Amino acid sequence: MLIAAHPDDESLACSIVLQHAVCAGAAIRVIYATDGENNPWPQRVLERKWRLNGTDRERWGKLRRAEALAALDFLGVGASRASFLAVADQKLTELLMSGCRVTLKRLAAIVADWAPTDLLVPSISDTHPDHSALAVILRLVWSEYLSGKGAMSAWSYVVHGRSRAFFDRAETIRQTTVEMAAKLRAISCHKTQLKLSRKRFFAGLGTAASGAPEKARPVSKPATRQCGWVAAQRGTDLLKLSAPIVPAPTFRRTTR
Repeated sequence: MLIAAHPDDESLACSIVLQHAVCAGAAIRVIYATDGENNPWPQRVLERKWRLNGTDRERWGKLRRAEALAALDFLGVGASRASFLAVADQKLTELLMSGCRVTLKRLAAIVADWAPTDLLVPSISDTHPDHSALAVILRLVWSEYLSGKGAMSAWSYVVHGRSRAFFDRAETIRQTTVEMAAKLRAISCHKTQLKLSRKRFFAGLGTAASGAPEKARPVSKPATRQCGWVAAQRGTDLLKLSAPIVPAPTFRRTTR
């Protein structure tokens, strides 16, 4: 299960991991906390409209949903595997500060009901406030509702910023030319974001043959089964594994 703050996180941060899961025959579910609707500058440029109202933002959010589903399709993940919670974009810090009890229970119910073996979540080190706030919210979900309820690998990823805790000590994880090509195609689906951020989105990727590889690093030992955190940045998918042993995550085939 991947939990993302916005549409495009799945392509920028977790596209190689998702493809590995698909190839392993694992069941996959992707949860988007927001629709990314409060994204005014790209919308102003593309729609040539300065003043944006609620209807405009709702339309933009629907467009970004469609882009995310198209990207997931390139990664081998069907549209039925994605869910959108429609939490207000750019408001997750405000939601966290307000107590967010309803949201905590909602997320806890989603995770507990699906009972994933591997959970990918935003990192608390991400410099985007929605990402770091969602990371804190999910930590609260884990500690208050999910602690002790089954073995689950927990991973975190970074889309914004260059936290040294993630990137400086990470080790290389394999990725194929085919997987990199799918990643590039998935990123290209997010046309609303590429208008102003193409250079940033494709930074470090080059071509399918020359794109920067994923990285991994074991960081701690969990109390039960393999557990850890994933680090990923727009130029590459970076994994940080917290496990008693070093091997990359293994996805179990399931009929879910």
